[in-house]
Amino acid sequence: MKSYTDHHPFFRLRTVLLPVFLLFLTPASAGRAFPAEAPDESFHAMVISDLHFTTNKNASDVIISGMGYAEEITDIILAEVMAASPDVFIMTGDNTNGGGPDDVKALVSKLKKVKDAGIRLVITTGNHDFNNMTPEDYEKAYFGLIDADERDENSLSYVVDTGDVVLLAMDDQAVEPGGGGYFSRPTMDWLRDMLKKYRERRIILLSHHSILLGTGSSDSANYQIQNVDLAGLLEHYGVRLVITGHFHAQIILEENGMHEIVSGMPLGGSHLMGTLKIDGDHLSYRAAPIDFDAYGASDMAAILREKDVRNAELEKETFRAVVAKSGLPEATQEKILDLVVRFLTYYTDGTLGDHLEEVKNDPVCDDMIEALWDYNYGPWMKSVLDNPPLSATELEFDF
Repeated sequence: MKSYTDHHPFFRLRTVLLPVFLLFLTPASAGRAFPAEAPDESFHAMVISDLHFTTNKNASDVIISGMGYAEEITDIILAEVMAASPDVFIMTGDNTNGGGPDDVKALVSKLKKVKDAGIRLVITTGNHDFNNMTPEDYEKAYFGLIDADERDENSLSYVVDTGDVVLLAMDDQAVEPGGGGYFSRPTMDWLRDMLKKYRERRIILLSHHSILLGTGSSDSANYQIQNVDLAGLLEHYGVRLVITGHFHAQIILEENGMHEIVSGMPLGGSHLMGTLKIDGDHLSYRAAPIDFDAYGASDMAAILREKDVRNAELEKETFRAVVAKSGLPEATQEKILDLVVRFLTYYTDGTLGDHLEEVKNDPVCDDMIEALWDYNYGPWMKSVLDNPPLSATELEFDF
């Protein structure tokens, strides 16, 4: 069985760093109450990704603080979903931490309550979902929860038509179960057929791996769907929004008029959940931290904060060890560490664009990228500086 970190985007560094920064760097706007629903609201969805659900209370909480509280956090998420009563609840993959039968059975049982409450479930596959199950096992477990309007016979991809919005829930595990980040040619043909069929409708594409994340990077295979014609195909048919995951950090990207919401994971970071609304022709998305206090989980929240402080210190030491290998003077190494923290701060709160010149003009910017290059942070940082994200938690546009 592959470990948790085997499929993480920064696979050579072997640690998940961005989500911990998110805990401390959530923008003030993320905690705002959502506006009251407008009378003409036509679509309302709640969104998460990378739940990594497990019943294992002893799951390692190094890196991801909430692993041992996965059941409790999941119960709060689902209670919030049922209280909000959206049209759909979207989960974009890595639904369990490894696809183990006990975890899948427990999660499906919890999700059935959401379905029974009249909320449509839209669930995509993720690489971790196949660590201990086959595609046939996955279909048997999850598709009883899903009311699909159309199915791709060559994958676990399907269509959910809500009347106002068409959701294309894509299975991007074509290379091998858990290998991820690719659509087979027959599935690409099916996708093209669906885009043609629904081209006069508002389409949202859902997948686990990203469409835009890593664009321009020399090594993005671990987190980006590798079909080179995919982005162009979506743009050709006027797809304005895709929702993905896998990255574990919440960011929002835009390229050539297409927006991508990369959902963070709720067990770590700022424990975010997203709300997507369409009012008339206006689309808005907000991600906000789970309100543990409202569900009587203040003690758990305090424990999670302690664990995240510990993990942040561990991860800073990981950066320190990597930078030390550069052989640069210690004073330069400290300046690099300071810039790394600022870079990640700006990145995760969605203000990197505002601080772009500050970062690029910092005297140690090139040293930072070079020192981290062999660990994939360097290529990623260079790519991000060339194409900074729009935001971390907020998106609005005419849809």
